[in-house]
Formats: sequence, structure tokens, C-alpha cells
Amino acid sequence: MYEARSRLSAEVADNSTMIRSMVVKAEDSRLLGDWKGMKATYSQLYTTNQGLINSYNIRCQNQSDLMAALKIVNQIIQRTANLRGESVSMPNIENLSTEYDLFLLPQLEVREAK
Repeated sequence: MYEARSRLSAEVADNSTMIRSMVVKAEDSRLLGDWKGMKATYSQLYTTNQGLINSYNIRCQNQSDLMAALKIVNQIIQRTANLRGESVSMPNIENLSTEYDLFLLPQLEVREAK
């Protein structure tokens, strides 16, 4: 997870440097009257910007998925802790196992598949 985060951060930093140079190149082309070069540079800048926006959206979605998975884990922990307060009997353990299998486990499998 940390590797992916550092890789994404490095990509953003590289793209930021590239964007700065493209803006300077486009401005130079404008001053020199090279309209085709300016248009090409701004087109490339637009594409790079869209890539950064897509990367940001992926990071936001990953964060949302992580938070949802952590909520499920927290629910499992809370329900298990509630069992400790009651007298532990076989029906309670069977109910928790059935609830886990039917409700929580499929949600975690769907998130892992993404």
C-alpha cells in the first residue's frame, strides 16, 4: 500500500514538473508566433491534466473503498465484542457465523475483486 502511495506521489511530482515546462514552452511559442507549436503544447498539457485528474479520482475511490472496508471490519469487531458480554452459547456463535457468511463476507469479496 505504501509503495503504491509513493509511486502515485512520484507520478504527480513528475507530472507537475512536466506541466510547468509545457506552460513555459507554450508561452515561448506564443511569443515567437509559432501557433501550431503553441496549439500542440496546450493539447499535450490538456492530456496531462486529464491524466492527473483521473489519478486523483482513482485515489479518492481507493480511499472510499478502504473506509467502507474498515467500517465492515469495525462492525465485525463490535459484534464479536458484544458476544463476550453475553453468555456464550452455541446458537449465538452459529448466528454470528451465519451473519458473517451471508452479509459481511460477500461485501469484502466484492471490494477485493475491484
